[in-house]
Amino acid sequence: MPESSSYSDEPAELSALRRKPTRGGDRALLDDVLDSVLVGTLSTVVDGWPWSVPLLFARDGDDILMHGSIAAGALRHVADGAPSTFTVFVLDAIVVADSLFDHSANYRSAVVRGIPERADDDLAALEALSDKLIPGRVAETPSITGKERAATVALRMPIVDGQWIAKARSGGPGVDTDNWTGVVPVRTATTTRFPQRAPRPRVGAAPGERRPTTTVTCDGGAGTTSAAGRTAGSCRSVSWAARRRNARCADRHARRNPS
Repeated sequence: MPESSSYSDEPAELSALRRKPTRGGDRALLDDVLDSVLVGTLSTVVDGWPWSVPLLFARDGDDILMHGSIAAGALRHVADGAPSTFTVFVLDAIVVADSLFDHSANYRSAVVRGIPERADDDLAALEALSDKLIPGRVAETPSITGKERAATVALRMPIVDGQWIAKARSGGPGVDTDNWTGVVPVRTATTTRFPQRAPRPRVGAAPGERRPTTTVTCDGGAGTTSAAGRTAGSCRSVSWAARRRNARCADRHARRNPS
């Protein structure tokens, strides 16, 4: 566990849970919250003004890893040693009570305070972050280039004892009534992945039928036979969607080179 950082002038109330302290949790709860979500909010003060930004992140042992563009001035400000907080929140359920005042929510939350640092090994930090977002993806893609690394700042915020608070609520409304009350669960889940560009269905095609692909190369010479059955030349078209264009191209070629 990292040693406590130099927060000698930190107000004592920041390290204590004042509101409903019984909901406070231990390090296991903190890790559970950090490992359950993909986005957190990094906050600090820049030139006397509050600054917050949501960021993708990953917990790696006793560090919170995050990254951003090197062109982001506020992020460079944080990387240069600005005291910051990193917060995450998981909504588990809406709690429906007999009165609006008693409505509540079941949740898990965490606030981590500290001074972010530039990652000692930025490549390892970026790969750990990527593998949390899409497990195993790092092994499937080309290595990060030097240009990409130079354009990115990778940060780590140490998780230090005394500089974090984890909190959670569970259960029902806690008020007996004859009216309907209860808990409405809330879940976040991934769905079936979609390709970046799905092929458009052919006009008149049966459901699920894919558009045929035709490659036509027109080189101004003998050419090749297009989907329209003509000899093509003087242009190059790819895909079934270009069929009519290929046909016009072939007509022009035929007029220039009568048999």
